[in-house]
Amino acid sequence: MQISVVYSILRGIRAGSLPGVPKYDKVIMGTHSYGSVLGRLISTIFPTSGADAYILTATAANLTGLQQFIANIGPRAASVVDSRFEGLAPAYLSATKNIREVIYGLDGSFDPKIAEWDAASPHVFGVGEIAGRGATVPSSFAGPVMVISGRQDQIACGNGSIFDHPTVDCGLGPGSHVDETRSLFPKATEFQAYVPENTAHNLNTHYSAPESFGAAHTWLESVGF
Repeated sequence: MQISVVYSILRGIRAGSLPGVPKYDKVIMGTHSYGSVLGRLISTIFPTSGADAYILTATAANLTGLQQFIANIGPRAASVVDSRFEGLAPAYLSATKNIREVIYGLDGSFDPKIAEWDAASPHVFGVGEIAGRGATVPSSFAGPVMVISGRQDQIACGNGSIFDHPTVDCGLGPGSHVDETRSLFPKATEFQAYVPENTAHNLNTHYSAPESFGAAHTWLESVGF
């Protein structure tokens, strides 16, 4: 369902059929975490009619820490965890434990007030979003792809907690865990993996965020956007 919704939006942008949204000939899909899973699937199912370029963040070819991440946040029915969601079906879940250890890096790599605000905010998701999936199928998308994942992303590269030792290290350069994502895009005209230092899963809320944004825009310019 989510793939269909996003694909309809992509088509609407190109057709100029979305109220209040101008028509665009080129569409770049920027995604984060679970959204990167959707972006990759859209590039696979709709290789010629999805986006013209993809920037996938907080992801990797093999999410080694996903199962432990789920265990670490202790999900329960959101209607039980937070009275604001008492009308939701039990299949909507919410974290019951502090999310700091699973999506933030080491102390000093982010503003503690940001993490406090984040932890106090709702984190609700459908059980279908974490249900088991079939084997990953390489995309036949023949356009540019960029992957940006923090070097301490414990969901993409680790085992679900920044406090485990040794500290998660996604590595750098060819052959690194993040760079292996290129195997999912064998026909991409351009592929680049960018790994900001001192950054975990929530890369947009770390001090390195401007660096990641700058890298994305520089890359887009280099591939003609």
